[in-house]
Amino acid sequence: MVKHQSQPQPQKSYNMGTEETEPRQASGVLSNNQDAAVDSPPRKKGLHFWVLLVSIALCQFLAALDSSVLSTALPTVAAELNSGPLYLWIVNTYLLAMTACGPIFGQAADIFGRKSLTLLAIGAFALGSVISATAKSTEQLLVGRTIQGVGGAGCVVMPEILICDLVSLRERAMYVGILTACWGTGTLVAPVVGGALAEAGAWRWIFYLNLPIAGLAAVPMVMLKLRNPNKGQTFWRRLAQVDWIGNVILILAVVSLLLSLTYAGNKNPWSSWRTIVPLVLGCLGLVAFAAFEAGPWLPADSRTMPPRLFRNRTAVGGYATSFFHAMMLFWTGYFLPVYFQAVKGALPLRSAVMILPLILASAPAGFVAGFFTSKTGRCLVWQFVGWGVMAVGAGLLTLLDAESSTGHWVGFQMVFGFGLGVIFTTQLPAILASLDEADVATASAVWIFIRNLGSIWGTTIPAAVFNTRAEELAVSLPEEVRGLLVRGGAFEHATARFMNTFEQIPAVFLALLNIYTASLRLVWQISIAFCGVGFLLCILMKNLELTSEHNTEWGLEGGSAQEKKGEQMPQGQPAAASS
Repeated sequence: MVKHQSQPQPQKSYNMGTEETEPRQASGVLSNNQDAAVDSPPRKKGLHFWVLLVSIALCQFLAALDSSVLSTALPTVAAELNSGPLYLWIVNTYLLAMTACGPIFGQAADIFGRKSLTLLAIGAFALGSVISATAKSTEQLLVGRTIQGVGGAGCVVMPEILICDLVSLRERAMYVGILTACWGTGTLVAPVVGGALAEAGAWRWIFYLNLPIAGLAAVPMVMLKLRNPNKGQTFWRRLAQVDWIGNVILILAVVSLLLSLTYAGNKNPWSSWRTIVPLVLGCLGLVAFAAFEAGPWLPADSRTMPPRLFRNRTAVGGYATSFFHAMMLFWTGYFLPVYFQAVKGALPLRSAVMILPLILASAPAGFVAGFFTSKTGRCLVWQFVGWGVMAVGAGLLTLLDAESSTGHWVGFQMVFGFGLGVIFTTQLPAILASLDEADVATASAVWIFIRNLGSIWGTTIPAAVFNTRAEELAVSLPEEVRGLLVRGGAFEHATARFMNTFEQIPAVFLALLNIYTASLRLVWQISIAFCGVGFLLCILMKNLELTSEHNTEWGLEGGSAQEKKGEQMPQGQPAAASS
């Protein structure tokens, strides 16, 4: 609720130049970068706050779990269901639905309320899990994974929005750090759990295990009351505010992009029309979506991605760095296992354990950065530190080979992971500092959408680099072996099992080892350049102070005596209805 009401500040017009714009003023809502002199200390959090925090943390854990749980179990699942070439879509349908539906949840949260959308997300995730767990065919599994992806979009977007509703801008980095730790934990345990269940012949429990977690996340959300300033509107009036045309354009564009990138360099060469046509159509679709959102035919409150979010350089820089940060996260997440399996000879389950240092470093680093951001009110310095450390970490990864010691591959991962973590928790507060509090939901959803786009390219670009380099170096191999490494075969065969088939032929084994090592080295070298781009993009951003003032029409209704005492509305302002 609104704690203080200050005098409105003069507004400035938006521009894309070097001047930062003043966030729009909304009814009952103050801008984030008001004079720090009126900031108030953070109020104590009551029981209802912590119960809700546990609920949304479990939502994040669910989405993280299913984003990577199949990485070690996919061969087993695909074999049992006779998936054939459809096996790729068992993972990609989840990613596709999660990417396309994220912005929709952001807009819908402002229209229908946070509680309804969060429960819808949890329900969709649970339904998709049941369909996936009982799948008798690949097609049924794909339906379940798609529904899971829709729920996963909400389970990622809604916690970020709710954190913004519950705490001030200055505090958000610390609580985003908690969510990041939950995401990291989910990502950490998922491949191990998936691999263990697959080896035990119980892969269906990968999906059944989601149900009790979803139930635990839903119960507090059902019991607690959240304010909804749009509660008085009819359902049909709220339904009419949804940007249906824009969302359809966006979904079609994302589908086209993913269709191209899923098979590019693998089933279809990059030069094939089957790769180029959907890639071009997807990019044109994103341009068409941007043009549609900027058009005069849409009311200001009915845009999935309002152009005003991109009219100051801090927001633009923040969104751009988010894209590259997601690229680097998936870049390392997909290619460190290639190193462990093809070069170090680890089996899939062991390789999942060997990547733990990356996550074990990133989650605490993110929390520490969030804590100090909440104390100082400044977060831009962490962006520079994070990108600089990541560049150093990427440089260290280029040194890895078959002879690298455990200390080397553990330490190098932890350096890179530290950079990942401190950026993760301070990106969104940096973006929101330049925008109005009324845009929190939409801005958060756009942030996640851009990150999801970055994650798609974060697997596509290194895979293309890796496969191309391996194919170039394969000329030294016998023809029958060389044929296994062309058209994406290098990545497909980057396993300990494949390498072990040549142990009795030392010359071929050593040649393959050198090819994989050299190809990975180029992958890490190019990642250094992308880290440099991320560092330079931070220059666009202003070092805005994060205010402790919290002015919102959303948030918890009722709660503990401490919460009620700290949430008095200004005199004359009506309280929002609860959802």
